[in-house]
Amino acid sequence: MYVVTGSWVHVYACKTMGSEMDVMVGTALVDMYAKCGRVDTALKVFQQMKDRNVVTWNAVLSGLTMHGRGRVVLKMFPQMLKEAKPDNLTFIALLSACSHSGLVEQGRHYFQNLEALYGVTPTIEHYACMWMF
Repeated sequence: MYVVTGSWVHVYACKTMGSEMDVMVGTALVDMYAKCGRVDTALKVFQQMKDRNVVTWNAVLSGLTMHGRGRVVLKMFPQMLKEAKPDNLTFIALLSACSHSGLVEQGRHYFQNLEALYGVTPTIEHYACMWMF
């Protein structure tokens, strides 16, 4: 039911904003589609966005992680680094993706480099993602 309302908002946004969709509207659509299980639609909206910020990236990476697409998350992360500075939530999504996809070495690599390479101090949430490693 909610995805129907969200789809209506999507159509309305496309009609009123065209290809210049506001980053907040686009991010909300990415998040909504991902949480409703329409990951491919979320990815399509994400790819069509001209402007993306760390919140947009976190929405798509978290959505992909929720639906077991850890390898896609790892493939997308280098592109994120070109567009936005990752934050705590980015690494929770990334480490969860590695954990749930059996990508042990990649997960360890990112965890060990949180502070040194990315300036993110590990929190309890990051450590919780590491229990499988």
